Order: sequence, then structure tokens, then C-alpha cells
Amino acid sequence: MPLEIDPLARSIIPLWTGALRDESGATFGKVAAQRVRLEGSIFARPIDGREKVWTSLRAAGGITDTLRFTHESANG
Repeated sequence: MPLEIDPLARSIIPLWTGALRDESGATFGKVAAQRVRLEGSIFARPIDGREKVWTSLRAAGGITDTLRFTHESANG
């Protein structure tokens, strides 16, 4: 049974998908906060900053079949 996607998440998923598909990183730079942080159990420590997070996500995308956002958060 497919997951039901929240309407707000549905509106931002295309934005993030496009940002990750843009090989230049320009779109990611526009949509990600300057002080973005990527955390996960597979990392030795959190990854901080647009460039490092971009590089990590692109590397992960190159070795995986799919990449899904399972939890989103925002901090003012």
C-alpha cells in the first residue's frame, strides 16, 4: 500500500527532486539553507553546509536506485 503524502510535502517534493537532478548544484544552492545539516545513521558525524550536503546527496544518488525523503524539518 503506497504511503499517503501530505499535501504540503507533495508541493515541495518536485522542488527538491529538481534540485537534486540539477548537476550544477545551482538549484540546490537556491533551495537549501546555507547552514543545512544532513544527519543519518550511516554517517560518522553530521554533514554541515550546502556544498558538503550537496556532494553527499549526489554521491548517494549515484550508488542507490532510489532516494526518498522520509522526514522533513524546518528551523526558522
